[in-house]
Amino acid sequence: MNTARALGVAVSVAVSGFAALVAAAASRERVPPPPPERVPAAAVTALMQPEVQLAESLGMTVAERGDDAITVRAPFDASWSRVIDVGAGECVAVVVGVSGWQTLSRLAIQMGNAPAEHIVGAGETPLSWEGNGPHLVGHVQWCDPVAARRVVVAESQGITRTSPSEFTGGRVQWVLLRGPWSRVGGPTRLTRGRLSSEALSAMPASIAVAEAQRLVPEGARPIGPPLTVHAGAVRLIPSTTEALRALYPFFVGEPPIAVNPRLDPEDIPSAPFATGLPLGLRDTLRSLSGEAEVPPAHEPVVEVGRNDFRRALALLDPRGLRAPCVGALLTRMRYAHEAALWSITTPGATGDAVSTAGGAAFVTRCADEGPALFVTRDDDRDPWRAQVYAVPRPAAP
Repeated sequence: MNTARALGVAVSVAVSGFAALVAAAASRERVPPPPPERVPAAAVTALMQPEVQLAESLGMTVAERGDDAITVRAPFDASWSRVIDVGAGECVAVVVGVSGWQTLSRLAIQMGNAPAEHIVGAGETPLSWEGNGPHLVGHVQWCDPVAARRVVVAESQGITRTSPSEFTGGRVQWVLLRGPWSRVGGPTRLTRGRLSSEALSAMPASIAVAEAQRLVPEGARPIGPPLTVHAGAVRLIPSTTEALRALYPFFVGEPPIAVNPRLDPEDIPSAPFATGLPLGLRDTLRSLSGEAEVPPAHEPVVEVGRNDFRRALALLDPRGLRAPCVGALLTRMRYAHEAALWSITTPGATGDAVSTAGGAAFVTRCADEGPALFVTRDDDRDPWRAQVYAVPRPAAP
């Protein structure tokens, strides 16, 4: 009897306690949540200043400033956009700060002629962008070789999804900086934003050539015009029988087979040394291969290890270039793309890696060192450019 009474009291207490919890929960639901903390504009201004100084350190100067309202379409769909005209050979930086009830999600510079609600997607790529917010400050940079109209887009989102409508507005402070390509150094010197590989590849190859010139040492004197190294062929520098005989052993493999690496046939009449195909090519190939007929021409690919192939670019033979020592500026004709380069002096060897900068390298060989074969990655199908120089003999280490 006492046990039953005790059990009844316990159940009664539990039920009344549960009712109290339900009532408390209902009471909490009727009380609106506290508003999120609004981001003050002054704090954002202070955060933007180091980014402005970074762009100034690259050689850009402040051209415009502004403070605009963000267009809010939904708590997680808000943006700001502005059209900017970039001059020929000009670099720009855009620093953006978001305040109020919004935070920055993504920022981009993209192609276009009018303000945009969103950053491009569905297979398109902005010219320069950064994302993975929320952030308060963003910074993107870009350079154009020719005058173009560009669009800056900042996407933002509300601080909290459950904020009432009065807690969704925000403002964008922005700073536009400009500087000449010659002072900034072009896209390869930019430090903010992820740059579009496609847009960089579309830039004129002449930009890659111009930037490679900084690798030429003082006192180097050009020998003749530049030579193009086309995909699928190897360039002999100079194009002589001796150079061909030096080239051939790099391709015969083990065990030896009859080979005929395709030579770049382009002849440059103004060159002070032989270009194009060497004289007596067929007879030399028959002599080297030991075959009555010249083997079919094939891709000039060198195997430097098991299933490890390299594309042969050029054989530099200083013995036929009328200078004790020569240099060659080798440039990949695709702007802002790095390049791998190796120098091989002994057939069958893996070769030595050559230091490159911006897809170019300056290499030096002296006549008493003999020829060297320069190779790159087998999947590099871009044309290259070779400019030969007479250079002083390097100082002894």
